[in-house]
Amino acid sequence: MLFAFLAIARADVGADIPWTTIEAEAMHGNGTVLGPCYGSHRVEMESSGQQCVQLARAGEHLEFTASSRSDSLVLRYNLPDAAAGGGLESK
Repeated sequence: MLFAFLAIARADVGADIPWTTIEAEAMHGNGTVLGPCYGSHRVEMESSGQQCVQLARAGEHLEFTASSRSDSLVLRYNLPDAAAGGGLESK
């Protein structure tokens, strides 16, 4: 299971930042948008705007078009714990 979420920058709050961010839930794709959710122990609570996209099966994807030249991409993801806890092994 892959949860993709990216932060969105608001130009009217905080410091000026020299990058552009795109929210996963604003991308094109066939994953499931989760949230917003405001409960404890939920992946949505760790995401900006309490929303993320779940890519749970082979073939699910997200697509976006860069609006300008770029030299990097930051992707944040979450692998769930085993149902009984204790962790999972993933490759």
